[in-house]
Amino acid sequence: MPEGTRNYNGVLQNAHPGVITLAMRSGAPIQAIATTGAEHFSDHIKKFKRCPFRFAAGPVFRLNPHGEKVTGDVRQAMLMEAMAQIAALLPEEQQGIYAPYVKNSPHYLEFVE
Repeated sequence: MPEGTRNYNGVLQNAHPGVITLAMRSGAPIQAIATTGAEHFSDHIKKFKRCPFRFAAGPVFRLNPHGEKVTGDVRQAMLMEAMAQIAALLPEEQQGIYAPYVKNSPHYLEFVE
């Protein structure tokens, strides 16, 4: 979880930029994965009801700084673009601070076919 903690309301929280450093150093491809339904788990389990979990996977991508020095600002821009990929998989009310970035064309993400 790029936010660095569990989330009990299902809304995306601020992610930590260290996830971008990790991805850049490893060169590994990234796949955005989002889950919904876990925020209702405790309510459902108390009533012995099933909890509808949903998993969604987005396209695979790599981070590409296009020759730019990866400064704090560039790392933050990469983070916003990567988190927007997760937000795009969620209902609008759960996209949190990344909702405005969902419709933007990413500059630092290179999609793998």
